[in-house]
Amino acid sequence: MAVAERFMAASFNRPGFEMVNHHVYMFAGDGDMMEGITYEAASLAGHLKLGKLICLYDDNKITIDGSVDLAYSENTAARFEAAGWHVQTVSGADTDLDAIEKAIQAARERTDAPSLVILKTTIGYGAPHKQNTSGCHGAPLGAEEVRGVKRALGFSEDQSFVVPEEVRKTFESLSQKAAKGEADWKTLFAGYAGSFA
Repeated sequence: MAVAERFMAASFNRPGFEMVNHHVYMFAGDGDMMEGITYEAASLAGHLKLGKLICLYDDNKITIDGSVDLAYSENTAARFEAAGWHVQTVSGADTDLDAIEKAIQAARERTDAPSLVILKTTIGYGAPHKQNTSGCHGAPLGAEEVRGVKRALGFSEDQSFVVPEEVRKTFESLSQKAAKGEADWKTLFAGYAGSFA
């Protein structure tokens, strides 16, 4: 997808009409980093200097079979750096949203290399008995464990699904921003079509 973004930008962008200019984000976990194809793709992305590619890596050290240490001990950061990637690590990624945002912004500013943002997280964060275990990887937590998570994170145990007002307002704001972006895009596209169609 990052190769396609670069190709489309080279093919369609014209002075005054930057039609293609977006980042490609991907999300990967520990199991993904163990796959051979991951490094083949990472090598190509580094070689091509795909600076619009940003990978967020959920590094929680747990797979469905148990601890990552059972089958994997590579230094992922060093491997991606060797492949030509810009690599950052966010240590407290369970709760440090500001650090995550700063890392993503730094990745967006690097245009000469793809970026890997390693997010050090805890799988099942807040689950009293299953946190940091494979017991919460691809399996339901169960009613009692869910109540424990709600207690740990300050949610009501009596409600099955709650969207806090702060979250609702944030998404309403994002929806308005997206609507403006769509309107701006349509205006740009109409101008482009009139000039280059």
